[in-house]
Amino acid sequence: MVYEEFVTEIADRLRRSFPDAVSIQLLRLPRNNGHPREALCIREADHSSSPAIYLEPFWESYRHGVPIELLQEEILSCYRDASRDFSALSIPLDSFDTVRPYLGVKLINRERNLALLEHLPHRDLLDLSLVYYICLRPEKGPGANALIHREHLQIWNITPEELHREAMKNAAEKMPCKIRGIDDFICDIMMSEALLSQFPISDLTGYKYPSTAQRTPMYVATNPRRVFGASCILYPGTLEAFARRCRRNFYVLPSSIHETILIPALPELRAEEMEDMVHEVNEATLAEEEFLSNHVYLYRRGQGLSLPLDDSAGMIPASAL
Repeated sequence: MVYEEFVTEIADRLRRSFPDAVSIQLLRLPRNNGHPREALCIREADHSSSPAIYLEPFWESYRHGVPIELLQEEILSCYRDASRDFSALSIPLDSFDTVRPYLGVKLINRERNLALLEHLPHRDLLDLSLVYYICLRPEKGPGANALIHREHLQIWNITPEELHREAMKNAAEKMPCKIRGIDDFICDIMMSEALLSQFPISDLTGYKYPSTAQRTPMYVATNPRRVFGASCILYPGTLEAFARRCRRNFYVLPSSIHETILIPALPELRAEEMEDMVHEVNEATLAEEEFLSNHVYLYRRGQGLSLPLDDSAGMIPASAL
Protein backbone atom coordinates (compact mmCIF):
# COMPACT_ATOMS: atom_id res chain seq x y z
CA MET A 1 0.00 0.00 0.00
CA VAL A 2 1.43 3.41 -0.99
CA TYR A 3 0.98 6.56 1.09
CA GLU A 4 -1.97 7.93 -0.91
CA GLU A 5 -3.83 4.62 -0.55
CA PHE A 6 -3.05 4.54 3.18
CA VAL A 7 -4.49 8.03 3.69
CA THR A 8 -7.66 7.19 1.76
CA GLU A 9 -8.11 3.91 3.62
CA ILE A 10 -7.72 5.57 7.02
CA ALA A 11 -10.25 8.27 6.11
CA ASP A 12 -12.77 5.68 4.86
CA ARG A 13 -12.38 3.57 8.01
CA LEU A 14 -12.94 6.60 10.23
CA ARG A 15 -16.02 7.67 8.28
CA ARG A 16 -17.54 4.28 9.02
CA SER A 17 -16.76 4.81 12.72
CA PHE A 18 -18.78 8.03 13.03
CA PRO A 19 -22.40 8.97 12.35
CA ASP A 20 -23.22 10.86 9.16
CA ALA A 21 -23.39 14.18 11.03
CA VAL A 22 -19.63 14.06 11.62
CA SER A 23 -17.51 15.59 8.87
CA ILE A 24 -14.16 13.94 8.08
CA GLN A 25 -11.89 15.80 5.70
CA LEU A 26 -8.40 15.26 4.33
CA LEU A 27 -6.53 18.54 4.04
CA ARG A 28 -3.04 19.63 3.00
CA LEU A 29 -2.14 22.20 5.63
CA PRO A 30 0.81 24.57 5.22
CA ARG A 31 3.62 24.16 7.70
CA ASN A 32 6.58 26.34 8.49
CA ASN A 33 9.14 26.65 5.70
CA GLY A 34 6.78 25.70 2.90
CA HIS A 35 6.16 22.01 3.45
CA PRO A 36 2.42 21.18 3.46
CA ARG A 37 1.40 18.02 5.28
CA GLU A 38 -1.60 15.74 5.07
CA ALA A 39 -3.93 16.19 8.01
CA LEU A 40 -7.20 14.63 9.04
CA CYS A 41 -9.90 16.94 10.40
CA ILE A 42 -12.84 15.39 12.25
CA ARG A 43 -15.56 17.92 12.98
CA GLU A 44 -18.77 17.20 14.84
CA ALA A 45 -21.91 19.09 13.86
CA ASP A 46 -22.03 21.32 16.95
CA HIS A 47 -18.32 22.24 16.87
CA SER A 48 -17.09 25.37 15.09
CA SER A 49 -13.50 24.13 14.93
CA SER A 50 -11.58 20.89 15.04
CA PRO A 51 -8.01 19.71 15.68
CA ALA A 52 -5.75 18.64 12.83
CA ILE A 53 -4.23 15.16 13.10
CA TYR A 54 -1.13 14.79 10.93
CA LEU A 55 -0.89 11.40 9.26
CA GLU A 56 2.80 11.07 8.43
CA PRO A 57 3.75 9.52 11.82
CA PHE A 58 0.99 6.92 11.43
CA TRP A 59 2.19 6.12 7.91
CA GLU A 60 5.69 5.52 9.26
CA SER A 61 4.27 3.18 11.89
CA TYR A 62 2.34 1.31 9.19
CA ARG A 63 5.50 0.94 7.10
CA HIS A 64 7.19 -0.62 10.12
CA GLY A 65 4.50 -3.26 10.50
CA VAL A 66 1.86 -1.78 12.81
CA PRO A 67 -1.59 -3.08 11.68
CA ILE A 68 -3.88 -0.44 10.21
CA GLU A 69 -6.62 -1.42 12.69
CA LEU A 70 -4.39 -0.39 15.60
CA LEU A 71 -3.48 2.86 13.86
CA GLN A 72 -7.16 3.62 13.37
CA GLU A 73 -7.74 3.23 17.10
CA GLU A 74 -4.71 5.39 17.88
CA ILE A 75 -6.00 8.16 15.61
CA LEU A 76 -9.39 7.98 17.31
CA SER A 77 -7.66 8.26 20.68
CA CYS A 78 -5.70 11.31 19.47
CA TYR A 79 -8.93 12.89 18.28
CA ARG A 80 -10.68 12.32 21.62
CA ASP A 81 -7.75 13.82 23.54
CA ALA A 82 -7.56 16.82 21.23
CA SER A 83 -11.34 17.32 21.39
CA ARG A 84 -11.16 17.51 25.18
CA ASP A 85 -8.46 20.17 24.82
CA PHE A 86 -10.64 22.20 22.44
CA SER A 87 -13.64 21.88 24.75
CA ALA A 88 -11.59 23.00 27.73
CA LEU A 89 -10.27 25.94 25.78
CA SER A 90 -13.62 27.50 24.88
CA ILE A 91 -12.16 30.70 23.37
CA PRO A 92 -14.72 32.50 21.16
CA LEU A 93 -12.48 33.15 18.16
CA ASP A 94 -14.89 35.71 16.74
CA SER A 95 -14.13 38.19 19.55
CA PHE A 96 -10.81 40.03 19.68
CA ASP A 97 -11.32 40.92 23.32
CA THR A 98 -11.34 37.25 24.28
CA VAL A 99 -8.51 36.32 21.90
CA ARG A 100 -6.18 39.14 23.04
CA PRO A 101 -4.78 37.34 26.15
CA TYR A 102 -3.76 34.38 23.98
CA LEU A 103 -1.85 36.28 21.27
CA GLY A 104 1.74 35.39 20.48
CA VAL A 105 4.42 36.22 17.91
CA LYS A 106 6.68 34.00 15.84
CA LEU A 107 9.72 34.66 13.64
CA ILE A 108 9.97 32.66 10.41
CA ASN A 109 12.15 32.68 7.32
CA ARG A 110 10.58 34.95 4.71
CA GLU A 111 11.89 33.34 1.51
CA ARG A 112 10.83 29.83 2.50
CA ASN A 113 7.31 30.96 3.47
CA LEU A 114 6.32 33.33 0.66
CA ALA A 115 3.16 31.39 -0.25
CA LEU A 116 2.03 31.21 3.39
CA LEU A 117 2.76 34.89 4.02
CA GLU A 118 0.33 35.90 1.28
CA HIS A 119 -2.47 34.92 3.67
CA LEU A 120 -1.03 36.24 6.94
CA PRO A 121 -0.62 39.71 8.43
CA HIS A 122 3.12 40.03 8.99
CA ARG A 123 6.11 42.35 9.29
CA ASP A 124 9.24 41.79 7.20
CA LEU A 125 12.50 42.17 9.13
CA LEU A 126 15.70 41.68 7.12
CA ASP A 127 15.40 38.12 5.74
CA LEU A 128 12.75 37.17 8.34
CA SER A 129 9.05 37.79 8.88
CA LEU A 130 7.15 38.21 12.13
CA VAL A 131 3.76 36.48 12.16
CA TYR A 132 1.06 36.22 14.82
CA TYR A 133 -0.75 33.29 16.38
CA ILE A 134 -3.28 32.31 19.02
CA CYS A 135 -1.75 30.16 21.76
CA LEU A 136 -4.51 27.60 22.32
CA ARG A 137 -2.91 25.43 24.99
CA PRO A 138 0.51 26.66 26.19
CA GLU A 139 1.28 23.42 28.02
CA LYS A 140 0.91 21.45 24.77
CA GLY A 141 3.92 23.06 23.08
CA PRO A 142 4.34 24.49 19.55
CA GLY A 143 1.63 22.31 18.01
CA ALA A 144 -1.23 23.82 20.03
CA ASN A 145 -1.54 27.15 18.27
CA ALA A 146 -3.37 28.72 15.33
CA LEU A 147 -1.83 31.22 12.93
CA ILE A 148 -3.75 34.46 12.49
CA HIS A 149 -4.89 35.06 8.88
CA ARG A 150 -5.90 38.28 7.17
CA GLU A 151 -9.55 37.21 7.43
CA HIS A 152 -9.30 37.36 11.22
CA LEU A 153 -8.54 41.08 11.09
CA GLN A 154 -11.76 41.65 9.17
CA ILE A 155 -13.75 39.57 11.64
CA TRP A 156 -12.23 41.42 14.59
CA ASN A 157 -12.37 44.80 12.85
CA ILE A 158 -8.78 45.71 13.75
CA THR A 159 -5.77 46.95 11.78
CA PRO A 160 -2.44 45.13 11.35
CA GLU A 161 -0.87 47.79 13.57
CA GLU A 162 -3.33 47.05 16.38
CA LEU A 163 -2.66 43.33 16.08
CA HIS A 164 1.10 43.89 16.21
CA ARG A 165 0.89 46.16 19.24
CA GLU A 166 -1.36 43.82 21.24
CA ALA A 167 0.50 40.65 20.26
CA MET A 168 3.91 42.08 21.15
CA LYS A 169 2.61 43.42 24.45
CA ASN A 170 1.02 40.09 25.39
CA ALA A 171 4.04 38.05 24.30
CA ALA A 172 6.46 40.18 26.29
CA GLU A 173 4.26 39.85 29.41
CA LYS A 174 3.32 36.17 29.13
CA MET A 175 6.53 34.85 27.51
CA PRO A 176 9.33 37.23 28.55
CA CYS A 177 12.81 36.96 27.10
CA LYS A 178 15.31 34.96 29.14
CA ILE A 179 19.02 35.23 28.27
CA ARG A 180 21.31 32.67 29.90
CA GLY A 181 24.80 31.33 29.39
CA ILE A 182 24.68 28.42 26.98
CA ASP A 183 26.25 25.98 29.46
CA ASP A 184 23.59 26.74 32.09
CA PHE A 185 20.85 26.53 29.48
CA ILE A 186 21.89 23.08 28.29
CA CYS A 187 22.46 21.76 31.81
CA ASP A 188 18.99 22.91 32.78
CA ILE A 189 16.91 21.42 30.03
CA MET A 190 18.71 18.52 28.43
CA MET A 191 21.36 16.62 30.29
CA SER A 192 21.96 14.78 33.51
CA GLU A 193 25.28 15.19 35.31
CA ALA A 194 26.35 11.74 34.16
CA LEU A 195 25.88 12.56 30.49
CA LEU A 196 27.49 15.98 30.82
CA SER A 197 30.64 14.34 32.15
CA GLN A 198 31.00 12.42 28.87
CA PHE A 199 30.39 15.10 26.23
CA PRO A 200 31.44 18.76 25.82
CA ILE A 201 28.58 21.24 25.92
CA SER A 202 29.39 22.43 22.41
CA ASP A 203 28.95 18.88 21.07
CA LEU A 204 25.50 18.66 22.61
CA THR A 205 24.19 21.94 21.17
CA GLY A 206 25.80 21.62 17.76
CA TYR A 207 27.40 25.05 18.23
CA LYS A 208 31.15 24.86 18.83
CA TYR A 209 33.24 27.71 20.12
CA PRO A 210 34.90 29.54 17.23
CA SER A 211 38.43 28.28 16.64
CA THR A 212 39.85 31.80 16.98
CA ALA A 213 38.32 32.33 20.43
CA GLN A 214 37.73 29.09 22.29
CA ARG A 215 36.30 30.72 25.38
CA THR A 216 34.13 33.39 23.78
CA PRO A 217 30.98 33.53 25.94
CA MET A 218 27.80 32.31 24.26
CA TYR A 219 24.25 33.03 25.45
CA VAL A 220 20.83 31.63 24.60
CA ALA A 221 17.85 33.97 24.16
CA THR A 222 14.42 32.36 24.35
CA ASN A 223 11.23 32.44 26.42
CA PRO A 224 10.45 30.32 29.50
CA ARG A 225 8.50 27.77 27.41
CA ARG A 226 11.22 27.59 24.77
CA VAL A 227 8.50 27.77 22.10
CA PHE A 228 8.92 30.26 19.22
CA GLY A 229 11.45 31.98 21.47
CA ALA A 230 13.55 33.47 18.64
CA SER A 231 10.95 36.24 18.41
CA CYS A 232 11.79 37.52 21.89
CA ILE A 233 14.84 39.37 20.54
CA LEU A 234 12.30 41.79 19.04
CA TYR A 235 10.78 42.72 22.39
CA PRO A 236 11.34 46.46 22.96
CA GLY A 237 14.74 47.20 24.49
CA THR A 238 15.89 43.57 24.75
CA LEU A 239 18.89 43.73 22.40
CA GLU A 240 20.03 47.16 23.55
CA ALA A 241 19.90 46.02 27.18
CA PHE A 242 22.07 43.01 26.35
CA ALA A 243 24.53 45.24 24.46
CA ARG A 244 24.87 47.37 27.59
CA ARG A 245 25.30 44.23 29.68
CA CYS A 246 28.20 42.91 27.60
CA ARG A 247 29.49 46.43 26.81
CA ARG A 248 29.93 45.78 23.11
CA ASN A 249 28.22 44.87 19.87
CA PHE A 250 27.24 41.22 19.46
CA TYR A 251 26.33 38.61 16.89
CA VAL A 252 22.89 36.96 16.83
CA LEU A 253 22.95 33.39 15.53
CA PRO A 254 19.55 31.99 14.46
CA SER A 255 19.68 28.63 16.25
CA SER A 256 16.03 27.85 15.35
CA ILE A 257 12.56 29.38 15.48
CA HIS A 258 12.67 28.61 19.21
CA GLU A 259 15.88 30.35 20.28
CA THR A 260 18.87 32.44 19.18
CA ILE A 261 22.51 32.39 20.25
CA LEU A 262 24.15 35.69 21.27
CA ILE A 263 27.94 36.06 20.98
CA PRO A 264 29.83 39.26 21.90
CA ALA A 265 31.61 40.64 18.81
CA LEU A 266 35.20 40.38 19.96
CA PRO A 267 37.83 41.72 17.53
CA GLU A 268 39.15 38.27 16.67
CA LEU A 269 35.74 36.95 15.59
CA ARG A 270 34.73 37.07 11.94
CA ALA A 271 31.16 37.20 10.65
CA GLU A 272 32.10 34.73 7.90
CA GLU A 273 33.15 32.18 10.51
CA MET A 274 29.92 32.69 12.44
CA GLU A 275 27.83 32.22 9.30
CA ASP A 276 29.68 29.04 8.32
CA MET A 277 28.93 27.64 11.77
CA VAL A 278 25.21 28.49 11.49
CA HIS A 279 24.95 26.85 8.08
CA GLU A 280 26.75 23.72 9.28
CA VAL A 281 24.50 23.29 12.31
CA ASN A 282 21.34 23.92 10.28
CA GLU A 283 22.32 21.28 7.73
CA ALA A 284 23.43 18.69 10.25
CA THR A 285 21.02 18.87 13.17
CA LEU A 286 18.00 21.11 12.60
CA ALA A 287 14.55 19.85 11.63
CA GLU A 288 13.24 21.58 8.50
CA GLU A 289 10.21 23.05 10.27
CA GLU A 290 12.42 24.64 12.94
CA PHE A 291 14.81 26.34 10.47
CA LEU A 292 15.01 30.12 10.83
CA SER A 293 17.93 31.41 8.76
CA ASN A 294 21.42 30.65 7.47
CA HIS A 295 22.54 34.23 8.07
CA VAL A 296 24.27 35.84 11.01
CA TYR A 297 23.03 39.15 12.41
CA LEU A 298 25.00 41.89 14.11
CA TYR A 299 23.55 44.21 16.73
CA ARG A 300 25.41 47.52 17.04
CA ARG A 301 24.88 49.41 20.27
CA GLY A 302 22.61 52.39 19.81
CA GLN A 303 22.23 51.66 16.09
CA GLY A 304 20.31 48.46 15.40
CA LEU A 305 20.26 44.97 13.89
CA SER A 306 21.71 44.18 10.46
CA LEU A 307 23.18 41.47 8.26
CA PRO A 308 26.91 42.20 8.43
CA LEU A 309 27.61 40.25 5.22
CA ASP A 310 24.79 41.89 3.23
CA ASP A 311 24.79 45.69 3.34
CA SER A 312 21.90 45.83 0.86
CA ALA A 313 19.50 44.36 3.47
CA GLY A 314 19.51 47.57 5.51
CA MET A 315 19.14 47.80 9.27
CA ILE A 316 16.38 47.55 11.84
CA PRO A 317 17.04 50.68 13.96
CA ALA A 318 17.48 50.30 17.69
CA SER A 319 14.48 52.57 18.21
CA ALA A 320 12.28 49.94 16.53
CA LEU A 321 13.52 47.14 18.76
